[in-house]
Amino acid sequence: MKSALATHRQHPWRVHELCPDFALLDVWQIPMDADPARGENFESFYRLFLHNGIATDSVIANTLFRLRLWLGMALGLDRTKVPLPIPGCRETSVAVRLTAEDRVSDRSHRVTMPPQPVEVMPIYLFDEEALLEISNRTIAALLHLGWVDAELGHKTVELAVYVKSRGWFSQAYLALIKPFRHAFIYPAWIGRICRRWQEERAG
Repeated sequence: MKSALATHRQHPWRVHELCPDFALLDVWQIPMDADPARGENFESFYRLFLHNGIATDSVIANTLFRLRLWLGMALGLDRTKVPLPIPGCRETSVAVRLTAEDRVSDRSHRVTMPPQPVEVMPIYLFDEEALLEISNRTIAALLHLGWVDAELGHKTVELAVYVKSRGWFSQAYLALIKPFRHAFIYPAWIGRICRRWQEERAG
C-alpha cells in the first residue's frame, strides 16, 4: 500500500514549490478506483475524507488515536491560544505562501470543515490536489492529497505526509509512533475511507 517517495516527488504538485522546507515523511495510496465517467471527482473524495476524520474500523487503531488525543489534552500539546510559528520561520501557517493565482484556484471554502479532535486547517483545494495543515507543540505537519491515474482510465488518491521538526521532542515522537503508524494507523484509516467511498458510490 505504501507508495515510493520518489514517485511522489517527481509529480509537479503545488506543495513542492510552496513548502520545500518540509520533509516528506510518508506516501500511501488510497485505492479509490474512482471513475470520472460516472461523475466521481476529487472534490467528492475530499469531502468524504474530511467527514471521516480520524475514524477507523480497527479497535487497535482507534485506541491508539484516543491515547494520543488524551495525551495531547493532558500535556497541552494540541490546542494553543496563540498560533505557533512554523519552525525556523515567522509564518504561523503555510497559507500565507499562497499566490494570488493559488487563491483564485482554491475551492476549499466550498467545503465545510467538520469538527475535528485536533486543529486541522485547509490550505487549498484544487482540481487534483489538496493540502491540509496541522500545527501543534508536537510537530508541524501537512497532509497532501493527490488525484492520480489508475488502471482503465480510473483515478486513485495518494496521501502524502510532510513534517517539520520542532526539535528533539518531534524527533522522539516520530520515532516512537513509526511502528504503530505503519502497522496499524494508516492501513486501518485507509481501509475505512475506502469502505465509505464504496458505500457512497453504491448508495
